[in-house]
Amino acid sequence: MRIAPSSNSTPAEWLINGDRRWYDKTDGPLGYERYAQLRFIPGPPRPLTELWLLAVAVERLARHTATPDQLYFLIWDGWPDRDTYQNSGAARIDLMENSPYPLRSYYLFEGDSDLFAWEDYSSPPATPRHALPDPAFIWPADHSWCIADDVDPDFATIGGSAVAISDLLADPRIDTEVFDGPR
Repeated sequence: MRIAPSSNSTPAEWLINGDRRWYDKTDGPLGYERYAQLRFIPGPPRPLTELWLLAVAVERLARHTATPDQLYFLIWDGWPDRDTYQNSGAARIDLMENSPYPLRSYYLFEGDSDLFAWEDYSSPPATPRHALPDPAFIWPADHSWCIADDVDPDFATIGGSAVAISDLLADPRIDTEVFDGPR
């Protein structure tokens, strides 16, 4: 697993620009051919962590991008112990709307598609992942798909090609359903 702060905010601009309301943007970008929701409601026999479920989704979706080793992650600014990522050199990405203050803030990181390694807490505390909470947005550099996992809902919204979403829906390890898409 490779993850590092990205000081360049350009890769996230496509997510935050546009004239949609800020809370609609947290549902993910518009324009994908098909959407799904990944449900986080725990229950046997599924693992109880959202991160593991996201890792399964990213593993499937990595097959549907030309850039599986160049993913971007937005980490929400509201998690505890945020000094580590606030002071990492990562670009701060703010969702603004008719206010001088951001309504949601994130920090931009880049890495590869091995989110299963994020689950490995045996790594030493000095490693970047050990201090990072679950990502709020995940997307490859070619924008072929995007996962939006806002802090409030008990699901993530995923947009991509019809083939990518069909592949995701076919994975028995996760609870997914077709979704009409964000507003």
